[in-house]
Amino acid sequence: MNIKPVRFELPVSDSSLKELVGKNVHKTPGKPGAYMLINQDNGFKYVGSSISLANRLSVGYLGPTLGKRVIDLAIKDVGLERFYLEIYLIPEKLINLTLAKEESQVDSDRVASELGFVGQKKITDLTLTLEQILILIHNPEYNVLKVAGSPAGNKRSLDTILPSILKNSKFTYLINNETNEVIYIAKSRTELAKILKTGVSNISAYIRQKYLYLGRLTITNGPIDESVFTTNFMSLEELLDFVDEKRTIRRKEVMSNVDSKRSATVLKVSNPVELTNVKTNEVFTFKSLVATVEYVKKIYPKASCGSFSVHARKGTLYKNTFKFKYISKESHG
Repeated sequence: MNIKPVRFELPVSDSSLKELVGKNVHKTPGKPGAYMLINQDNGFKYVGSSISLANRLSVGYLGPTLGKRVIDLAIKDVGLERFYLEIYLIPEKLINLTLAKEESQVDSDRVASELGFVGQKKITDLTLTLEQILILIHNPEYNVLKVAGSPAGNKRSLDTILPSILKNSKFTYLINNETNEVIYIAKSRTELAKILKTGVSNISAYIRQKYLYLGRLTITNGPIDESVFTTNFMSLEELLDFVDEKRTIRRKEVMSNVDSKRSATVLKVSNPVELTNVKTNEVFTFKSLVATVEYVKKIYPKASCGSFSVHARKGTLYKNTFKFKYISKESHG
């Protein structure tokens, strides 16, 4: 949060940007960090990150060729000169601290070329963390998926927008069954479990048994049928608020159901009971199930209301001796 951005007006006419992020030289990484493109006309933003900002910016946005992502189309529409560029550099002290086990006092310009895969992975984790923080703070309009490192971002039809993601079993999907929308894509069951504050085994059970989470949400590892489901992705913050809301609603529904069953049970237990001893043909009436069980306990001390209810429901005899049935209060009176 202490990393302050450096803002540039585009296109950059002097060497100030190169001095900050380094030069785009083949196999030379430059400096790691995050960046944000800001539309001057409407304030819309795009957030990204790279272990090599020089390479990413020169190839991705400041070069002669733009792709079909949402941010690319926006730049084509209004022109690069209508955007600001903000650079968030990972401080070298933070890099050195992160890579302390690899090599002390590391020059960030040599991170990718000299530290190998482990070092690159650690720096990549740093940049993705910074990117995700910026996404959560700014909720950038040009980021299709609010997940750092997500490959999505193209403004295309559903047949082509997310084919490698929606049909990839490595991802875990959260679907709102009320709207048939894919609302979140997690990189793994573990990640989704942390978000939903549950266990990975529970997530696996929801997927395997096809239970609805909170009675409304489907959890699946794909593939997604694009003819049935559309996409309406939420940021992590939006998802947490959404799940909290649905969890509150679900809790009220469950408690209402429990209270109804409890009321019905209490009403039933309070009804008079006719008890018949089939061995002696004696017939007794009691004011309630509790009173009935108290009588039976004199013969069978382990008798309980629960066991009597089971035998009543099944129509079987208790200890091959007693059968009972509920009778109306009017007839009892």
